[in-house]
Amino acid sequence: MELAVLGINHLNKKTDMSAIHRVSGARAWLSVARLNFLVGKSESGTRHLCPLKMNLGPDGEGSLDFSIDTVKLPGPGIQIGAQPVIVWHGQGRTTAEGLVAPKTPTQVNEAVIWLGQALMPIGEWHQREKILVAGVEAGFSEDRLDRARRKLGNVETRRTNTSPSRTEWRLAPPLKQPMTLEGQSPQP
Repeated sequence: MELAVLGINHLNKKTDMSAIHRVSGARAWLSVARLNFLVGKSESGTRHLCPLKMNLGPDGEGSLDFSIDTVKLPGPGIQIGAQPVIVWHGQGRTTAEGLVAPKTPTQVNEAVIWLGQALMPIGEWHQREKILVAGVEAGFSEDRLDRARRKLGNVETRRTNTSPSRTEWRLAPPLKQPMTLEGQSPQP
């Protein structure tokens, strides 16, 4: 019997892991297959088919690059609009690790900077839901904003006693220096 099984999976959101560890679900799905490929798209719109794991041959370097164009089907009486067509561009230089690498530190830090500004002034509580809505409108996902909150490190969270209760965030006020007499520094 001749049989081929094609499985399609997605990557998890843990950007600090290698490409092979980013595959969602049980690791067995990746281990049992003889060939694993990662497909991704670069900023230019070119798509890359990169080997992730190969048991049947040598691990290839680089990718097989392609794009998706549209064409109208020829023929009389065909009323179908434009159809997608794969256009192969040949071997590229992109690797699986290159596809999953964080885009740039700037993109990661943009959410941190935005959130820090959104939580101003320091010490004032803000409704989490309103911050998230404004952040999504600014182009950030809720997950990215939550990671930015953790990266800031000085964001306090509380749950209100109101009905309905809600979550609030604020930038923690700086610690106050202890008061001393006549400018003397405090004794340890």
